[in-house]
Parts: sequence; C-alpha cells; structure tokens
Amino acid sequence: PWQAWQQAERGLRSLFRFMRPISSTLSPVMTDRRPGWRYRCFDVPLAGLRRAGSMADGTLNDAFLAGLAGGLARYHTAHGDDVEAPRVTMPISTRRPDDDPGGNHIILVRFPIPVGEHDPLSRMLAIDRSSRAWRDEPALAWGEGIAGALNLLPTSVAAGMLKHVDVVASNVPGFDAAVFIGGARVERFYAFGPTLGAAANVILMSYRSHCCIGVTTDAGAVPDAYLFSSCLRAGFDEVVEMGRGCSP
Repeated sequence: PWQAWQQAERGLRSLFRFMRPISSTLSPVMTDRRPGWRYRCFDVPLAGLRRAGSMADGTLNDAFLAGLAGGLARYHTAHGDDVEAPRVTMPISTRRPDDDPGGNHIILVRFPIPVGEHDPLSRMLAIDRSSRAWRDEPALAWGEGIAGALNLLPTSVAAGMLKHVDVVASNVPGFDAAVFIGGARVERFYAFGPTLGAAANVILMSYRSHCCIGVTTDAGAVPDAYLFSSCLRAGFDEVVEMGRGCSP
C-alpha cells in the first residue's frame, strides 16, 4: 500500500506540473500581446545541426532548442535586457509501437530553456538533461487523456494558459526525398503555426538536406519581427558552426 501511495502521489505531482496555471511571463521583453501575426523563414543545414546534436550525445531536437535559445538571448540583448530561462512549450511524442501510423500522439510540455548559458555546447547539454527529465514524467502515460481534456476547453481558456509562454517550438520530421507539385519540384518546405497566446511559434521542418525554420510572431510581443528572425538565424548559425569540427 505504501508503494502504491508513493506512485500515486508521484503521478499527481507530475500531472500538476503539466497542467498547472502560469501567471507570469519569464521574458521581460516579449510581454505584450496584440491581434496580428508576422511571418519569417530561413533554413539551416540538416547535417550540421545533426552533427552539433551528436556532440552532446543528444538529438537534432536538442540542437534545435540550443539554436532557439541562442537566438532568444541575442534578441533580449538587442533590447538591452537579459533573460536566464524563457518558458517554451513543446510537443513530446507519446506514440507507442502498437499505435496506428496516422494521427498525432503528442502532449504539450512547458519548461524553461537555458538562455543565460553562452557556450552552445553547455547550453545543449542542459537542454538535453531537461528534455530527458520531461520524457520520464509519469503523466506522459496519460497523454491522450490530458490532450482530450484540453481540447474540450474553450479557445479563450486554452489561449489564456499559453499567454505567459514565451515561445512555442516544434520539430517536425519532413521528407527525405524530393516531392513534386504539378510536376514542379518543391525546393523548401516551411511550416507556420499559430502563436496560441505565446509571443512566437518556431517550427523546424526537415526537408531533404535542409532544416526549414518557420517563425510566426505576435505583433505586440515582437514588434520587430525582422530583428527577431535575424537573432534566431545567428543562434542557429552558432550551433551549426560548433558542429563543423565533429566527424559526420
């Protein structure tokens, strides 16, 4: 009985970490929210980002978040401010081997990513530790139920839960081979997602040898979308450059 109680308590604590309300924004710069979105895009080499992730015994996703963190640090510095760890919402796959191939099997997690760490490798290692900890959360086993409950909430309530999230980030596996539309080859494949109350939504869509980065920003939180995109590009370039010395 004592072990059962401990497991139940751990599960409830985990569930609270997933669904607890957030009442403050960690970024001191991206605080305003306003109707209207702006869109930017750029791409980085897939092989370079993968090599960088392997340096930390991590994944492409760790390198993606490290580039995002470096970009956020630069954006805040450009505004004369600092932020140690902005809050990111990211989908984590809950797909099991016996699940059908179609549909989404994900749960959204909210966690701070280290921006104050200037060394990209140290930043990536910290991100890898944090993401692994979230993947071990007991509440992941209830992912489908949590997602179903959130889907029943009114849009205004769901947006309110994300209002104090700084960035929504997603890493979406794309096509390894070229795809064609009406006989014309698709050169790049960018995805843009709604901000859902956050300051920005950044999506990495891999396509052939490229990581296509689509950036959607809230017009109030990020009034200078070009600067924000330039800072993100510099953050990713830093991570890719770090991986150049790593063997493929």
